[in-house]
Amino acid sequence: MGQEAVELGHGEVNRSGVEENTLIASLCDLLERIFSHHSTKKQCKSALWSLLMSYKRSKDKKYKADLALRKQSLATTLDSSSGAPRSAILSSMEAINMGRRKSTGSTAEPVVHPPNTDLVFDMKKIQSMPAIRTDVGCARAWVRLALERKLLNKHMKEVLYNSELMKKRYKRCSFLRTEDEKEQFLFHLLSLEAVDFFCFTNAFPSAVVPYKVLIFQSRKFQAGTSANPWICLAGEMGETGMVRLPKYTQEILFEYTNLGRLSTLRIGHDGTGILSRWMVEQVLVRNQITGHTYNFPCGRWIGKGVGDGSQERLLVGQLISPSKKLDDVIRVRATSPMTAGSSSPTSRRRSSSPPKPGKDFLQETLTDAVNNIVKHFYRPEKEVSVKRQYGVTAQIRIILQMKTET
Repeated sequence: MGQEAVELGHGEVNRSGVEENTLIASLCDLLERIFSHHSTKKQCKSALWSLLMSYKRSKDKKYKADLALRKQSLATTLDSSSGAPRSAILSSMEAINMGRRKSTGSTAEPVVHPPNTDLVFDMKKIQSMPAIRTDVGCARAWVRLALERKLLNKHMKEVLYNSELMKKRYKRCSFLRTEDEKEQFLFHLLSLEAVDFFCFTNAFPSAVVPYKVLIFQSRKFQAGTSANPWICLAGEMGETGMVRLPKYTQEILFEYTNLGRLSTLRIGHDGTGILSRWMVEQVLVRNQITGHTYNFPCGRWIGKGVGDGSQERLLVGQLISPSKKLDDVIRVRATSPMTAGSSSPTSRRRSSSPPKPGKDFLQETLTDAVNNIVKHFYRPEKEVSVKRQYGVTAQIRIILQMKTET
């Protein structure tokens, strides 16, 4: 179903939702039959989810045992060490009990961590969804989420190679305890990673999804803003409306109804404060359930008196491939193309003898023209003046003339 599905067209974007839903539902039924073959637990409604819950309980038990052992070790160290500061040891014990904290706003550059790929993490996300009430529904949602995250092979391998658990749950003659059959089964699941699925995102349009927004501003001096920033995130299933950000914050986590695949992001501010202008290089938005991360390149000033004077930008999102390192996507520069010269596009227009346009100049003016048109039609209630001499037609004509001369 992997490479063959791509060749048959199932990996294309125009794949219908009904077709995808039918294929995934058939896979879920097949998995239920496989995991119920010679199982010792016949009373459960979903053999797959029952096995996953048993694995989760074993993991939780092991985690609690390790946690108790660490606490005991720290307590022993506290009693035996007289020279070590007591506050340092107590803070270590507190860090163990607290677990992972939620990130708070900070003026420091945000740090991009890889998405969590733990099997139990995905199970907890499924269990926290109020729309899923049955074991069969949980199992199907888990399969959809694992397929979309390209983790189904990894999760299955983690469970099936737990020999102690498999001996308790299945007879020796079962399908999953036969080495050859198990290896072939995992190989087929691995081939499914050749297809980009959105089966979980499309199946739960009313689910509440946490979105993490990371704003990367330029390292240029005074690139930050003293104004009140805001964003508006849009996808195939809707948009958030204006989400106000705390001042001097480059990282925020908020929850909203499933937006589907993200398409655009509007970012801006109210123009208040002494240094209201803002130089944003790019914005990363991550769906905390599916792990999908979208890159919204900007590289422009936002604010009056700089660049084109716009107080908002409409950015187009690009889905980052899971195989691509996030560090390679981040491109924070100390300077920007808009500030490479001493004059802004406004001052160039007033110049009596403008220099011969170069590639950078054409790129900037073409971007300005397209951005003005997009903003005009995106928000028709606002009047956006588009200079005819710096419109899209004029810039395309100049580019074509340059190609003819060369």
